[in-house]
Amino acid sequence: MIFERSKEIARSFKRELIVYQRVLRDERTPLPAKLFLGLAVGYLCMPFDLIPDFIPVVGHLDDAIVIPALVFAALRLVSREIVSEHREQVVRETGRDLRLLAPAPGNIAPSFGPEKANTYEIGVKSELFDRRVRSNLAAFDTKYDQIQETVIEGISPVFENAGSATIRGFESETEARVTSDFTLTANIGYLDAYYTKIAPGALITKQDRLVNTPRWSMTFGGNYSVDLPNKSTLVFEADFNHMTTMARDAVNVSGDPYLWSGNINQLSASLTYNSSGGNWSVTAGGHNITNNRFLATGYDQMSPGALGFVAGVYSPPAMWYLTFKVKQ
Repeated sequence: MIFERSKEIARSFKRELIVYQRVLRDERTPLPAKLFLGLAVGYLCMPFDLIPDFIPVVGHLDDAIVIPALVFAALRLVSREIVSEHREQVVRETGRDLRLLAPAPGNIAPSFGPEKANTYEIGVKSELFDRRVRSNLAAFDTKYDQIQETVIEGISPVFENAGSATIRGFESETEARVTSDFTLTANIGYLDAYYTKIAPGALITKQDRLVNTPRWSMTFGGNYSVDLPNKSTLVFEADFNHMTTMARDAVNVSGDPYLWSGNINQLSASLTYNSSGGNWSVTAGGHNITNNRFLATGYDQMSPGALGFVAGVYSPPAMWYLTFKVKQ
């Protein structure tokens, strides 16, 4: 039983071979991770087993232990965002979900069709007050057909073509150079996102909100530079980010109401000293100084046949840092 389960895990790795190949080629992947992943991918691509399967117990060690160990070691060194980016790209290209945690009916992963979107946008760019103020304003309207959403079937996250949706709104970006040493920025965005038609058999409803679409998002920032007598400089930077609450799960109004981010209000700031020759600098600062925690992602396992819980991952707490840079 244990070896059968281990071999099923190994087979799942083989299904994701194309994902690992893309992660391996990604320049953002650290060298140690490329080493482990290269060994795993190379072994998976071999036309024969170094340890034949007909050898009792030992013959299954490569599938049950070696391959999973190499992949797990590699993925622990790679950012989750990189792996998720390549996995979702492969899923959208192939129309097959690679992440099934339990066999689907007939042991076949559910397929889905392409997502289509038509976008119309109008905007204006301007420079005012002797080019001391720059402002960009854009309004857009996007209509989706066969929009792809991630939902939970049983215990597995799968893609489904949920239906049609509209996302419209506007965004503005403004930068004002108050003095030669003092600059202010302001970015404001508004989204009106909703489903217009639900596909037959879809798990979501028209009342559900589109995932990760805050009604309002705003960022205000400032940069102030001070010249010191020895021709070095001090630079103070600060920014405040606000977003209204957004859904983290596709089934969010008709299902459990737990997976909402809550309003986001985060303040970050830094102070940088640049040497007179510009050869080195030191920066002290903090992210999320206000220690505002919000739900970053999550999934609902409360549907029939699921595991019976709701899981969520919260954003990092306040973080402080000190960096030193040298230019060669």
